[in-house]
Amino acid sequence: MTVEELRRQALEVIDGDPALRDLSERVRRLGNFRIENERLLFDIIRHPCIEGLETKGMPSPGYFVVNQTYEFDPKRVTVQQVGETYLDLVVENIDGLVDQDVRLTVDGLADEFEGMIGEDDVREWAMGEAERIATVIAETKYPPAAVEDDAELGRKWTAYVSDYIEEWKDRFVELSAERWRADRDAEGKS
Repeated sequence: MTVEELRRQALEVIDGDPALRDLSERVRRLGNFRIENERLLFDIIRHPCIEGLETKGMPSPGYFVVNQTYEFDPKRVTVQQVGETYLDLVVENIDGLVDQDVRLTVDGLADEFEGMIGEDDVREWAMGEAERIATVIAETKYPPAAVEDDAELGRKWTAYVSDYIEEWKDRFVELSAERWRADRDAEGKS
């Protein structure tokens, strides 16, 4: 069988399997099909968000570059992923990655600074809280195993986590003070 014949068969399998629906459009644009051991192989480059957020159809502020290899077996009439290689880690906007997490945290802790008299008290509380939370982030932010196995990606991951934590702490203090001011203004306590 030719590459084109196997490609057509693979597309029929992909189009008929709801679990493979997201491959359908991508595979139609590919030109990197090859035959190995009577099976059709093809690669797709993906860009999943570093934080695991759903970013389909929109740019992610930080992402991995991942090569996924798929195989079509014409005898079994199946398409399955047979390999995955992390190629790079790209952070284009760390503020965007940090902002949503910080906002959710501030919203969850807003009651903590409700009774505080001055903004300096809020900032002092927020700095202490940010240090505590940053320790938790550092202890729980793990890369995918494939990143740990690659020295360069491991170095980039370590730098990313360090930058993320510093940005997170600064943003947390600022948003806590901002939220405190907004709450006071809403209550008419300027």
